[in-house]
Amino acid sequence: MNERDERGATLAHKAAGQGHLKILQWLIEIGASMELTSQSGETPKDVARRFGQLACLKILDGDADKTETNKQRHQNESTKQDQRRKSTPKEEERLRAKTKLDELEKLVDIAKKNYRQLGGQLDDDQKRETMEQNSQKKIEELEAQLEFERLRREKRESELDECRNEIVRLVSTLRKYEDRIRHSQQRPPSATTEQKTNKLSLASNKRQKRVEKETGLVFMRRNSV
Repeated sequence: MNERDERGATLAHKAAGQGHLKILQWLIEIGASMELTSQSGETPKDVARRFGQLACLKILDGDADKTETNKQRHQNESTKQDQRRKSTPKEEERLRAKTKLDELEKLVDIAKKNYRQLGGQLDDDQKRETMEQNSQKKIEELEAQLEFERLRREKRESELDECRNEIVRLVSTLRKYEDRIRHSQQRPPSATTEQKTNKLSLASNKRQKRVEKETGLVFMRRNSV
């Protein structure tokens, strides 16, 4: 209802300038603003005056009077509410008592500080000191437990390192043993082995001939197929 066109004029400006009384009255009833100005700085009332729309001007003057009356009524109601909000004697007495209580609390705080400075100890101080001692004891117990857990963890880590080193050593030994077996299987028989085999064969032949000579038996050598 307060929308503007490219010149900043609202529906109220157009209705006032063209003399549309019913439209202007309807806009006033739904709460359209009659104080908005266009780009030329004119209100709907100024537009009605410029175009000689006396009926519209009268309506706008009446709306202005009504607005002023509403403002005055609102101010009067606010004044009455403020008067109603004035404190009763009982409330004033309660307020004074609260103020006095705040002052006494400040004095008590000052007295406590002075008492402590003179070496005195209040009940609250004793309770706080006891709580601090208990808290310190609990902290020391937790620190001792934490230190114990740290030492145990270091011991476990040391044992784990030893196990890892032993595993590495065993794996290395196993690999050396496997390499030795593989090398011995791939190596051809040496000359020394052949000589030992020939000596054993000659010794066996001599023993066989000696037995044949002594017994008169002849051993036949079976050739393998």
